[in-house]
Amino acid sequence: MDHSFRIARHLASRTHTGRHAKRIGVATVSLLALLFAWTYRGFSFDDAFITFRYAKNLAEGAGPVFNPGERVEGFSSSVWMLVSALLMTVVGKDALSLIAAIKVVGLLFGLLAVLGCWRLAEDLVPERPSLAGFLGALVLVTTGYFPIWAVGGLETPLFCAEIAWFAVFLVEERATGRAKPSFRPALLAIALAWTRPEGALLAALFCCHLLLDVARRRASWRTLGPALACACGVALLFGLRWAYYGELLPNTYYAKSSQARLSSAMSGFFYVFKWLTGLDAAVHRWSIPVSSAMGDIPYPPGAALFGAALLGAVRPGGRRSARLLTGGLALALICATVVEGGDWMPGFRFLVPAFPLLAALSAAALCGPLERLRPGVRLLVGISAALVIGAPWAALLQFRIDRAGTARGAELISSQYVRAGSWLKTHVPADSVLAIGEAGIVPYISEHRYIDLFGLNDKVVARMPGYWFYKKPTDYVLSRDPDYIVLAGDMAPDPGWAARFPPHLREQFMSHRRFLYPHGDALARSAAFRERYREIAAVGRPSSADNFVIFCRINEGPTTRTCRRPLL
Repeated sequence: MDHSFRIARHLASRTHTGRHAKRIGVATVSLLALLFAWTYRGFSFDDAFITFRYAKNLAEGAGPVFNPGERVEGFSSSVWMLVSALLMTVVGKDALSLIAAIKVVGLLFGLLAVLGCWRLAEDLVPERPSLAGFLGALVLVTTGYFPIWAVGGLETPLFCAEIAWFAVFLVEERATGRAKPSFRPALLAIALAWTRPEGALLAALFCCHLLLDVARRRASWRTLGPALACACGVALLFGLRWAYYGELLPNTYYAKSSQARLSSAMSGFFYVFKWLTGLDAAVHRWSIPVSSAMGDIPYPPGAALFGAALLGAVRPGGRRSARLLTGGLALALICATVVEGGDWMPGFRFLVPAFPLLAALSAAALCGPLERLRPGVRLLVGISAALVIGAPWAALLQFRIDRAGTARGAELISSQYVRAGSWLKTHVPADSVLAIGEAGIVPYISEHRYIDLFGLNDKVVARMPGYWFYKKPTDYVLSRDPDYIVLAGDMAPDPGWAARFPPHLREQFMSHRRFLYPHGDALARSAAFRERYREIAAVGRPSSADNFVIFCRINEGPTTRTCRRPLL
């Protein structure tokens, strides 16, 4: 059994100086994380309210559904949905109060991930645990994208914390030789699978890892206990999903992956390439356009972090097997991102969960050269190197925070989203059926039944060809005959956009208006849509593209509804 890393770490931490230095380091890094979180406090995405709507229906007894009676799994994290449902019992169901509370919860999980990164770095560099832990946590916090998503309202910080501590327990268990197999890694592997789809991959790798050790007689047969527990926990997730939703995979998978596998993998590859290089123009042609909407990043945000982590994983010295194991976990997450096709949101959300592992490995790479320096110089040089690796200015320059804490370029929970939801709740009958693409805060506030034009919460649209934003479910939507259709687009006429239409349509109903997504253009070109629907309201700011144009069905018959005039 290898106890060297435990002995070295405990000897350093038991001294008064070591404990005092660690407290100061943890406090410093935590305060820095809080500062970054406050800077990005206005960073929120509409998708958070998709999960909130499922949680709200669950809390009200309708089950984890988007529309009562329709069993579709349009959320990506079962654990985060349950956390949101529990949070509603404390803060209520008000949209703005809920997003503020979930940001606080996310920040707490983010701090837990920072502590996990500190602990992991200590385990990887037992001869300098305090220095390694401090540098690893500092690199993680200063990456910029990690604190952004800590307050983004989604499950990313929870997943980061689980991965960090999963790696800690796995490394420490291997160091003890598994004389008494621990169930801690198995329990966290189950939590990973329940938190994100990529977590199931890590859980499968964990089980294979244990079985391989038993087959090679590196571990006793008792090791099969944690492997069996992990397999049962993951099987329970898939079993419950199949029993309730009738699918083995969440509907979000089909909505975001209904393109050719090669095309999806190419999008994922260039998503990772942009993180490594900061380049956008070179990959915009091949990657998902909306994932590159922020433009070129002034500083390569991932090259230094990935390069330092690679050096830390392969450098000679003690605990190399643990460092290679940590690097393997990080590489598995990056490969999963490639297979999934990347993500459309700014800030490299799908790659952030690998940051705690990469940061700990970066600390291992730094500690070797720093050994040759005097203590005071060592700390100064280490902090400077951590800032270069983390590159916080990449995120700061990319998002350009204003005085209100609003991040430029993000799909924020802005006034027009709230206004659109409130207008629909006030002026549209409660039993109406609506169609919309942005299925977050607007449906959450208005509380109507919705058809999701992006397909996250609709099984039929999800399986249509094309990537998530580029589906054109015109015939399907019109066959459902919704009472109202809500489209995102500019409020001001755009003559340049009107030129795209045939001449006989340019002066007709709605032909001048530019819509934000292809499904809006497809509906605008549909004769059936122009005959059956008319515009009744436009909610938003004239200078913004994130506005909502509301159309009402005008067909005659016993089911005709009275189209409300806009209250603007």
